[in-house]
Amino acid sequence: MNFFERQHAARNVSVRLVALFVLAVLLIVAITDAVAAVVVRNGGTSTIISAVIATSVITLLVIGGGTASKMIQLRAGGAAVAQSVGAVPVDPSTSDPRLRRFVNVVEEMAIASGVPTPRLFILESEPSINARYNVKPSISVSAA
Repeated sequence: MNFFERQHAARNVSVRLVALFVLAVLLIVAITDAVAAVVVRNGGTSTIISAVIATSVITLLVIGGGTASKMIQLRAGGAAVAQSVGAVPVDPSTSDPRLRRFVNVVEEMAIASGVPTPRLFILESEPSINARYNVKPSISVSAA
């Protein structure tokens, strides 16, 4: 699979995830509206409609606020994302031989591709692989 095929596949996955998010929001609103309608079922039609509208607005405000908050947090860039999942920055002048090798490989790749060296992070307690290069058997690597 070449770069453009991967890019197309990533876009398709992104569209699917956004659609699933919208579906989840609609389901949450529908469920909270149903609960509100059951709670006020003896109040008459206008009371039920008012409760459903109020519940919908409140639910959408809570979901929208949480989404906006997370989007603002993620706009800070890769370093903020890495730190939000518990990654620890790697000092570029480290003396640890394994980390030094990791830093050297990333710096060489950056030079070869003509891009600036990214800030490097490791996930010390993550047992799974989330990059192609492992610093230690118990440490996974992430560049941001």
